[in-house]
Amino acid sequence: MRDRLAEAVVQSPQDGASNGAADVVLISTFPRRSDRGIEDLDAVASYVDHLAPSLGAELAGVGRRLIIVAPQLPGEPLVGEETAVRVMRCWAKNTPWCYVRILRALLGNRRRTVAILIQFEFNMFGGAATTGLFPVFLVALRCFGWKPCVMVHQVVEDLTSIATHIGLADHPMRRAFLNRLLRPYYWMLVSGAHRVVVHEDALKARLDHLTGRPVGIIPHGCGEFAACGDRLEARRRLGFGSGEFALLCFGFLAHYKGSDWIVHELVEHVMGTPGTPLRLLLAGGESPNHRGKPHYASFVKALREEAAKCPDHVQVTGFVADEQVPAYFAAADLAVFPYRTQMAASGPLAIALSLGVAFLVSEALRPALQTTDFAEAFNQVTIVDSDVVFALQPGALASKALALCESRDTVETMGHLARIVGESRNWSRVARDYRELLMV
Repeated sequence: MRDRLAEAVVQSPQDGASNGAADVVLISTFPRRSDRGIEDLDAVASYVDHLAPSLGAELAGVGRRLIIVAPQLPGEPLVGEETAVRVMRCWAKNTPWCYVRILRALLGNRRRTVAILIQFEFNMFGGAATTGLFPVFLVALRCFGWKPCVMVHQVVEDLTSIATHIGLADHPMRRAFLNRLLRPYYWMLVSGAHRVVVHEDALKARLDHLTGRPVGIIPHGCGEFAACGDRLEARRRLGFGSGEFALLCFGFLAHYKGSDWIVHELVEHVMGTPGTPLRLLLAGGESPNHRGKPHYASFVKALREEAAKCPDHVQVTGFVADEQVPAYFAAADLAVFPYRTQMAASGPLAIALSLGVAFLVSEALRPALQTTDFAEAFNQVTIVDSDVVFALQPGALASKALALCESRDTVETMGHLARIVGESRNWSRVARDYRELLMV
């Protein structure tokens, strides 16, 4: 397979960036060519799908070609062409051999590969054993003369904050043992990489604390969705009345994201205030990284049972395909992010910023607002960060949402704030940041 992949990579019939150009390799999950859905993949696949066109174009401008080295998927060719990108599928998740297969493919293209970028999150390569070997893989790359750069999507200092999400809530001894491994694991990861970046200042500070090593920042990109579309048509299709105030909670269902919390909050509010205008649209399917696990199945079952108590006010949609995303945000009055903890940048928040949708975040996600571009954006509007933050306390979200329902001007201002930040984080700028990181 290595020889077939290497031959296909070298014999590229594409444009000048493909003939004689040096290659930049991006190792990540990546969606299918015909179906861009990530229902059975992960959020990183969606991130790279949105990054790739801009990064490919940015690299082509300096005579480089982008090659994505991704997992094999049923029905997908080993080598395929995307816009300004070549995709090589040579590895499989959930086996330590995935690193060997990636190395073999890289060695087959060794003379042309000038830089390696890896997108990393837990479970991207597989379970605990496979993930644990990732720093060893980085060392192997260094031994062959490459200088891998890594985007670390998740930074966790204490597994207690995500114990329910990963099924360790009832296993304190195992949780304590794994907690002790976090610091040396992150230190080995950062030490093994040539350069490491994260998406936000809060994650950088956390990784700095864990490793004492230099870490950079490249913000999560925005702009993959050009516009929300027809608001009235979107609300009609989703069943929202003219007098209703729609809250959208978007993304894979997860305990750390507060998916169950917001359902319970709305159910309690509706039962106490039968005539409330508030409606909740929980738009997201089951996490592909945890689907099928007993603890996660119980979590989703309890969430759906809670939502079923108020079907006229709480709707759980399941997975939403990319082409439907703008309509969901168009229909919403507010995008809500009730995170219990922040272990990564929020992809759904980036979508809200892209589309200029008013939003509220929990106190746990407040550090995401404490960035230079948000500070500059707040200086241009008449609201402050406390106006878009709520506490995870009974009644707090409902109270804030009802107040905003009576203050449409504030909602408009919140949407303007989102647009300002979203424009500053467009994918073209992010791609330029990556090129500078890779020094190509």
